[in-house]
Amino acid sequence: MSCIICRLFTFIVTLVSLPLAGYAGQARTGGGAARFEVTSLRAVRPILVKTIADLEKKNAAAAKTDMEDYDSAWNGVEVYVSTRSMDLYNEIEHHYQTAVTEALNKPNPDTTAILADAKAMLARHATKCSHWSRSRRRSIACTTTWRACGSSAPTCAK
Repeated sequence: MSCIICRLFTFIVTLVSLPLAGYAGQARTGGGAARFEVTSLRAVRPILVKTIADLEKKNAAAAKTDMEDYDSAWNGVEVYVSTRSMDLYNEIEHHYQTAVTEALNKPNPDTTAILADAKAMLARHATKCSHWSRSRRRSIACTTTWRACGSSAPTCAK
C-alpha cells in the first residue's frame, strides 16, 4: 500500500513541477524574442531620433510629420507607460509631446526651441529603457542604442 502512495505522490509532484521546470528553462535562455511592450517602447525611439534630425536641419514640416508618426506609435505604449510610472507618462505626454506638437503647429515654428524639448523627450524615453529592461543583454543593447543617437540620455547599463 505504501508503494502505491509513494508512486502516486511522485506522479503528482512530477505533474506539478514539469510546467515550472519548462518555464524556468525558457527564462534562462535569453535568446527568445523580446516582450511586446519592450519592442513597442523601442519602436518609439527611432521616430524621436528622426524628429530631432529634422529639427536640426530646420525642417519643421518633416518634424511635424514625424510627430504625427510618434503619436501613433505612442498610442500603442502609453497605457503601459502610465501603468508603470504615471509621473513619467504625464511628463512625456502632457509636457514634452504637447509642447513639441503645439510649437510645430504654429505658423513659423522656432526649430531651435523645439529641438531642446525633443531632445529632453528622448532622454525621458531613455529613462524608461533603464528602468524597465529586465535582462543584462537588453540593458547593454539599450546603452549602445542611446549612445549611438548622440543623446545625453542616461544609459541603461548598471
